[in-house]
Amino acid sequence: FSEATWLGRKLVELKQAYVGRRARDVAITALVFAPLPWIGESAAIWLVGHGFGVHLTPVQAFCTLVAMKVGMVIPTPGGMGSVEAAGAGALLVFGVPAAEAFAFLLVYRTSQLASGSLIGAAFITLPVRIGPVRSGA
Repeated sequence: FSEATWLGRKLVELKQAYVGRRARDVAITALVFAPLPWIGESAAIWLVGHGFGVHLTPVQAFCTLVAMKVGMVIPTPGGMGSVEAAGAGALLVFGVPAAEAFAFLLVYRTSQLASGSLIGAAFITLPVRIGPVRSGA
């Protein structure tokens, strides 16, 4: 990336944040922050599941998340279909009835996809400016 672009400048800033740091400090940062999205999404699966009467343990919620992530490997748009099938398979293994598993996954995945779709739709409606961006007009 070129440093002339916003993304290029941000990548340089990110790199500079870690240059000169000890490997131990970087490893501690990675070990502390890397699991947070997985823990958060597992907690969301556990919480939404309880709302649907799908009573999972935290470990089962995490395993369901892992199954859903493995389902993303199948090349479908947005993982639609494959993620739900993988998640339903995990839920069925944990003894969740098929109807409850389907209802849970339908609402959970719709909530995930809807937020990004709404944000994308909002950006599509913005006017597009073609040409160089001039600063300091």
